[in-house]
Amino acid sequence: MSTIWHTPFRKDFLILLIISILLASAFSSGLAWIADRYFGQAINGLMGDYGQYDLFMQVRSETLSESRAELDRLISDYLPGTTVKIGPSLVGKTAIFLSLPDELRRRDIFEGLDAILARVPGWSGLSLLIEPRLTISAVHGGAQEMLLGRMADWEEVRFAFRRGGNIEVVLQNPTAQKAVSERAQQVIKEYRLVELRYPTGYTLEDALESGNALTTALQEQAGSGLVRDVTLAGGGDDYQQLMSTLIEMKRFLGYYAAEVTIELTGDQEVRRGAQLALQGTGRPLITGEVPSEGDIIVQINSADSRQAQGIIIRGDSRDVARSESYLLNGDGKIQRFAGMAQVRSRRDELMHMLDESEQLLTQLNQISPEAASLASNALEQVLGYSRLIAKARQSQEEMEAVRAALGADNPMQGSARLDAAVRKIDSASAEMARLGSDIERLRTSVEGLGEVAAQLNGFNNRLSSVAQFLSLGDGIESLLSATRTLGALSEGIAAQKQAVASFAEQMREPLAAVEYWREKVLRFQSEVTDYNQLLALGGAGRERLDDLIMVTDRTVALVAEADPTGISSTLEGLAGNGEGKVNLPGLSAQIGDIRASLPNLRDEEIGRSVAVIEQYVGDQAYAGEKVQLLTDQTLTVSAIKNTIRRESEDQVDVVVLPIGAIQPNLRGEVFRVLGEVRTTIAALSVFVLGILAFLLDHALILSVLKRQARQRVMRGSKWQRMTTRLAGSPYSFGGSIGLIWFVLAFLASGADIPVVGVWGAAGLGLLTGCFFTAMCEKFSPVNEDEIVAGEALGQPFETIMREIVIPAGRPGLMQWLNRRRLVMK
Repeated sequence: MSTIWHTPFRKDFLILLIISILLASAFSSGLAWIADRYFGQAINGLMGDYGQYDLFMQVRSETLSESRAELDRLISDYLPGTTVKIGPSLVGKTAIFLSLPDELRRRDIFEGLDAILARVPGWSGLSLLIEPRLTISAVHGGAQEMLLGRMADWEEVRFAFRRGGNIEVVLQNPTAQKAVSERAQQVIKEYRLVELRYPTGYTLEDALESGNALTTALQEQAGSGLVRDVTLAGGGDDYQQLMSTLIEMKRFLGYYAAEVTIELTGDQEVRRGAQLALQGTGRPLITGEVPSEGDIIVQINSADSRQAQGIIIRGDSRDVARSESYLLNGDGKIQRFAGMAQVRSRRDELMHMLDESEQLLTQLNQISPEAASLASNALEQVLGYSRLIAKARQSQEEMEAVRAALGADNPMQGSARLDAAVRKIDSASAEMARLGSDIERLRTSVEGLGEVAAQLNGFNNRLSSVAQFLSLGDGIESLLSATRTLGALSEGIAAQKQAVASFAEQMREPLAAVEYWREKVLRFQSEVTDYNQLLALGGAGRERLDDLIMVTDRTVALVAEADPTGISSTLEGLAGNGEGKVNLPGLSAQIGDIRASLPNLRDEEIGRSVAVIEQYVGDQAYAGEKVQLLTDQTLTVSAIKNTIRRESEDQVDVVVLPIGAIQPNLRGEVFRVLGEVRTTIAALSVFVLGILAFLLDHALILSVLKRQARQRVMRGSKWQRMTTRLAGSPYSFGGSIGLIWFVLAFLASGADIPVVGVWGAAGLGLLTGCFFTAMCEKFSPVNEDEIVAGEALGQPFETIMREIVIPAGRPGLMQWLNRRRLVMK
């Protein structure tokens, strides 16, 4: 190595090193730039330019035509002004890009997109492309509305909306991405999700009950701080939502199930889960035999030494003939007398009470003006619709008469006939189209009636909860007192709701046909301005006329199918009785609805349903039941754990989780990957060029250095010889040059190796240099005799390299640079 650095040849070597690094860096960076441009344009071709599209939808390729037609209809109805671009098809799915107009870029639209676009045939999913956007993922349902409320007031935020378990934040401009991300991260850190995980053996009912007690204790300790139970908020956990629904269903059915109480006799114990038989419509019960089909089977839910309670799992309480109960053995046979049974069906009691109430209320002859007004309004809509059908049919006949008279009338008569027909069909289609606004009002009424229905449901629940305490004597008066507070909930409103819903559903398809018909009428008016345009057979005017008549025929037939007669009679009956200030007939009908809404099930069906639910909720033990609490930083984690440990008898694990995490969007991830691809391509190119540089140029120099190392005579002590040998080792030179070459080329070209970075480049260069040092004499051998001859003639090292070694080596950059130094050409 000292031979090179202490001779003029060092300049040649440094020039070679610098130029090879520069050329390799330039070539590698250029290649990476070309690849980056290519992939970037490909991605833009697939996803559009930044901010060009808002939505990316996929449909099955085989249904593309139907999907496009339905998509156009949905856009016309719900997303007017939206532009559509059909993208490429891959693996049987076609991409569709949507760009919404600026006025539709708001929260309510984006939160309802899935419900709207899922109607497209072949729909395979929807993704967001709207930019600039920030995504907060894995946000618990109980924290979503809180985060949305806080971020909606930020100046940098255009709007934010929920999408599944994520919150999407659309920004005013891309430059606010970092600031909003940092600010959102601070908000996320202000809250946390505390999970209370219960041990094996807890049912969901147990966990929720214990969780409520722990939540109350934590709220008292937190004071004004936030402690909120969000276990079932926002559908955060589908399993627990199902369990909660089953629990409520069990309570509901359990209330209406017939209760059987048995006064036990004898010393033998009756356990929970045992079954008893009661005499029903079958033959008398006989010890040792199986009860007949008409007998009643009761399953015990709880029991002590004196009394047992159960529910009927076969038969009905109305069929109980005798009160003696008999215990069944494991084979289902009658074993012994158990005791006297008392059967109470609160469902029958409540139905009887409702029947009495309905009979009193139906004696009155008044109905609320509000119900009558709603019924009259709906009736007016129906009658107007009938007249429009007749008018549409008249316009249909007029247009057919125009076509039939083509060629028979003179131009003046034909023109007059055409003008009259066009005026009629224009008037009919316009009035029919205006009916759409009336339908929208009816739909608004349906929404209001839906709220009334919800109130009615709450009324039923309250009635059910208090009816068990009512006797048949004063129960009716108490029931009437409760129902009078809800006078607006009348049978007229219920009937009005049903009529509006039915009418709106019937009008959906006809109105779509009318809208298309109206477009055809307007197009005909704009394109056919002269009667003579209709005379040319096969001409554009004749085609427009035939098309309009065909659409008119189809539309008239379709609207005629929506027969409003049934709706009319219902509304006429309601409107005719619309007198009086108090809607007592409607209230009577409401009581009838309440009675009809009671479970129309036999006791055995109710009992079996309760037993099935108990198998999964009441009796089944689950591992890992949990209660989730949303808290702020008022309470420390240690304080929460101490409170739970103090209030809970069982071991409850406390797990603290963030309420969400900020994640980059799809386009950012794609371009991040493309950036890694670009640097990796540059790294591969640098590696290949480095191998070529060592193979064509540096291997020859290393061969000469290895020859000199073998001839070098070492003097001095052992440590001095070792130091000299190490310093002059060709491996040290080759490894150092490889390290320098690769590191500088990597830095200059922007190359990078994922994970290891520049340290990987240094290690790769070191290994490459050592490898070529070891194999240099095989890759680039030198002519020993010529070198010895040059040394014998007294030629210096640089002359031997320039005139003997390099010209005889492989053609490379070093040989090309050496031409200016070569004397003996």
